[in-house]
Amino acid sequence: MEVQIVISEGFESQLVNEGQTLNKVVSPTLVLGARVIPTALSFSLSVFVANFEDITSFELGLKVINLKTDDVVFELPNTDVQLDPKMNSVNMNADLRNVFIANAGAFKAVATIDGMEYSQKFFVVETDVSK
Repeated sequence: MEVQIVISEGFESQLVNEGQTLNKVVSPTLVLGARVIPTALSFSLSVFVANFEDITSFELGLKVINLKTDDVVFELPNTDVQLDPKMNSVNMNADLRNVFIANAGAFKAVATIDGMEYSQKFFVVETDVSK
C-alpha cells in the first residue's frame, strides 16, 4: 500500500458524472503562513492511498501534532473507509477550520491506516513583517 499526505490551503470537489467526483487540491504547500501567532488556522489534508490489493475496507484516523509541544491540535478518530473493489486508489480530504496554533514551527500530519502510521511534516510561520 502506498500513502501520500498533502497539506494545502483547500480542496474543491466537483461532480463530473453520476457517482464520480473530481477532487482538486488548491495551493499545496509545506509552509502555512499566519499574520499573527497564536492563531486559528484553516487548511486541508488530503490522503491518497494506492496499490491496495484484496482490501475492501480499512480504518483511517487523522491527526495533526505540534512538534514543539507534542500537543495534538486536531484529531479525527478512526473511521471505516469502504473501498470499491474495482479501484486501486482512493483519496480522502479533510477540511480543517479554525485549528488553534499556539506557536510557529514544525507540525506533523499523521494518517493511521489499519494501525500503521504515515506522516508528513509541515511548518507554520508568522508572516507579519511589521514586527
